Amino acid sequence: MLQLVVCIKQVPMVTELPWDEKSGTLRRDLAPGMMNPACKHALEAALQIKEKYSAHITVITMGPPAAKEVLYEALAMGADSTILICDKIFAGSDTYATSWILAQAIKKTVCQCRFDSLRRVHLGQRDGAGGAATGGENECAGGGLCGKN
Repeated sequence: MLQLVVCIKQVPMVTELPWDEKSGTLRRDLAPGMMNPACKHALEAALQIKEKYSAHITVITMGPPAAKEVLYEALAMGADSTILICDKIFAGSDTYATSWILAQAIKKTVCQCRFDSLRRVHLGQRDGAGGAATGGENECAGGGLCGKN
């Protein structure tokens, strides 16, 4: 059976962005979250593969406890399992650190030896950094940071 991994990101709803007038910064703790639309497209593509080839889909995200909401949404859409990486030490991670943490978690929890497809879409909301990567038939090493939810 194919093993698919989809990395998703919770982002604040752009229609309800509360700003702190004193500091001039976004109050993410007050903004309701949603699944990044580009990540939803990646999950939908994985679901199409699952329907056609009988695959198992694991969805992974890194964020605060509230990020579990996008994992519930992924399960409702048809994902088979989810992983939430949540620790205050990861707060403020840049794209390189986030990618490394996600890779380590995937290596430890999903791909005991290999995976068939990795779908990752990251479109930064604040800094505009982003990219997309796909891979297949990749060997995975040990190590990692989190467990399955």
